[in-house]
Parts: sequence; C-alpha cells; structure tokens
Amino acid sequence: MALARRARLRHIATLAVMVALPGAAAAEWRSVAHAEAHSESGGRAAQAVNEDGYRLTIFMQDAGTLIGVLQLPGGLAALDELGCPTLAVDDTTPERLHDPAGRCQPNGRRARIRIAYVSDGAVDSQVLLQLLNGEQLTVRVRLKEAGYRETRFTLKGSKQALKSALPPGTVVVGD
Repeated sequence: MALARRARLRHIATLAVMVALPGAAAAEWRSVAHAEAHSESGGRAAQAVNEDGYRLTIFMQDAGTLIGVLQLPGGLAALDELGCPTLAVDDTTPERLHDPAGRCQPNGRRARIRIAYVSDGAVDSQVLLQLLNGEQLTVRVRLKEAGYRETRFTLKGSKQALKSALPPGTVVVGD
C-alpha cells in the first residue's frame, strides 16, 4: 500500500513538472547575445518565445534605433507585406508600429519593427515603458493568405531583459 502511494505521488509530481515548466520556461524574457545588436548595448538583446512558438527579439541597432523582430512559428504562412503587427500591453489600445516610411518590414515569417530611438541617454516611448512595466503583451498579425493570428507573451522578466538591450544608464520615459 505504501509502495502504491509513493508511485502515485511520484506520478503526480512528474505530471506537475511536465505541465508547469515547458510553458513557463518558454514564455519568460531573457537577455541573449545578438549579432545585430550595437556594441553600446553590449551586443545584447531581449528575447521571448511564447507557448505558440512565436519569437520576439528586441535589440538596439546602430544609430540608437530600437528594433523588434517578430518571428512566426513553423507551419504558418508568410506575413502580409502590407500589414504591420499590432501590439497591446495589458488593456491598452493596440498600436501598429511602423518605420518612418509607414511600413514595417515583413519578410516571409519575420517582421522587423522600429520601436523607438535612443538619444542622449534617453528613450521617449510609451510602448517601451509599457513593455517594461506590463504583465502581458498581445500581438496580432495579418497573414498573406490566411487572415489574422493573435498571440500573447508574458512580460515576466521583460524589464531586466529589455534594460540589458539598452546602453547602461538609459532612461525610459513615456508621453
């Protein structure tokens, strides 16, 4: 009887670990080395991969441009070349981020998005401020042939990871 009880407890513990760890580990933000990241930020980027397989990487490029790259998971069609992803943190209004020409840069299953500029040790970006302090990010994308897809990222660990992608001492303010 005691042996059966121990086996049952071990089985329950194994199931709890299998259920809890994969999604939580895949969704948290982390600081990673990134080839395109500017040396001023130590070549670091903030990155999260959510449970649906979407990957969001944010890094500072040369000239102080903060770039976000959204990558779709395998199996999904290409992004619509005319539609930029929208981002909404918590209950805020979704915002479409785009470059000065009015477009993001979709390329197959990836979209490059200008998030903000770093100038004189500061970033004036409501979106970045929300990413630092929010709890959940909702991203909506338009696909080339299959309508829309919506996915969510936890923002757990985003503050530390995003700050590592900025030059030391950078101040983030919002409108």
